[in-house]
Amino acid sequence: VKSGSAPTRPRLVMGATSESAANGINVLSSLGGLGGLAKLAPAEGMLEECDSVLKRMDQLGEENGLTNTFAALWSHVVRAQLALRRGDAKAAHRIASKAIDTIGANNAHLTIALQIVDAQASGLLGDSRAASRMIVRASELGAYEARDQQPAIYRCLGTLFSDRLSQQLFLEQARRIW
Repeated sequence: VKSGSAPTRPRLVMGATSESAANGINVLSSLGGLGGLAKLAPAEGMLEECDSVLKRMDQLGEENGLTNTFAALWSHVVRAQLALRRGDAKAAHRIASKAIDTIGANNAHLTIALQIVDAQASGLLGDSRAASRMIVRASELGAYEARDQQPAIYRCLGTLFSDRLSQQLFLEQARRIW
């Protein structure tokens, strides 16, 4: 992969996916593709592109009555993570809390992901009690058994502790799992 070529790929995929949806080609598939792109964009440092993709997902979901699909629901996690990435813990907390209240415990895996983001946001806002409650709730739902959530929970724990040794231990555990 040439340096500088990666940022154009998500734009091309987004354009193709949006065009497919506009032409009536399986909107569910388009939402799924956009969901994957929304998760990829922040990892590539493409925060504005992620925001655009999430807005397009909202639009497609609302236009087609698909706001409760897997991709549409998981967009709440990505949106809250994006707010954290931008340094806006208040927005991340608001997004995650609202999604948890709306979704409830019907989807344990989704709820775990939202609780982990909410715990991290609460910790960054200085509310360690709320952060601890979210970690316990996520744990009760099986966060430590959910392999894809383990790095996130350890990373979250690493950000919540004030002493350097605990931070390093949890962050190193997250790195090992990834």
